[in-house]
Amino acid sequence: VDLAGEPDTFEESAQMRLDRNCRIAERYTLIQVGLTIVSRTGEASEGHLSFASYNIFAFPYMGPELLGHEPGFFCQASALHFNAQHRVDFNKWISEGVPYMSREDERRYLNPSQSNGKAEKQIGL
Repeated sequence: VDLAGEPDTFEESAQMRLDRNCRIAERYTLIQVGLTIVSRTGEASEGHLSFASYNIFAFPYMGPELLGHEPGFFCQASALHFNAQHRVDFNKWISEGVPYMSREDERRYLNPSQSNGKAEKQIGL
């Protein structure tokens, strides 16, 4: 995935790549996060590596603390079609996805008294 005007390259630093991917995640709805763990196998001099990849579904956090600010997202029909063709399990995404919040929702959650003036500060998820 790339943002308009920001082509995907491998010439950028890890921090620059993370910043760019965070902008993507904030602009679009996150469906899953991919994680690959790399480890050395055998003798160090042989240079053999082992890779283990994991995909973790992520779904917007929905809790009573966000009442009145319930998260929503826009879906393009072509994106849904693409994900369906690639066997994304939408039921699993919705029911088992790891909850996440936008930065704005996190600020509201951590400082509810600034949002509605009634609630006490809450700690943790």
